[in-house]
Amino acid sequence: EVALPTFTSTRDHLAKTIQNTKKKAVLVAERSTHAAFSFVSIILTLVLVLAVAIFLYLTFYYAYMPVDIYKLPVNFQFEPCNSTESIQKCSHLKGHATLGRGQSLSQGQTYSMNIHLVLPDNSVNEDHGMFMTCLTLCSRRGELVDKSCKSAMMQY
Repeated sequence: EVALPTFTSTRDHLAKTIQNTKKKAVLVAERSTHAAFSFVSIILTLVLVLAVAIFLYLTFYYAYMPVDIYKLPVNFQFEPCNSTESIQKCSHLKGHATLGRGQSLSQGQTYSMNIHLVLPDNSVNEDHGMFMTCLTLCSRRGELVDKSCKSAMMQY
């Protein structure tokens, strides 16, 4: 014969089951809360590290990268021939530009220099074809620092 459960034994068994379920629920809640806090703290740490990295990059970038502020006009000159027949040039075109007071180029820094040459659109210039442009950099004392030449051609 199988003994039938009594009301007291069923109640005790049900109370134990409820207690065990409560303990498990509290344990799961604690683990979930800990996991959520860990996840939020990791995300906040990554955001903080990223913000500090961006701040430091921008700080060093603006502190060490030069600003393109040197825009100087270059007026070209040449020496005319002594001939009275026509006005011709007897020398190469030369231009000179000097940085103002307090302006200097930092040693070891890379710079980009552009010369925008505007020529009249006429047959004489078109027939001339290619020409050579040279840029010579000199120190304040007039010593040659660097020289660069490049061929060019007028765009039609």
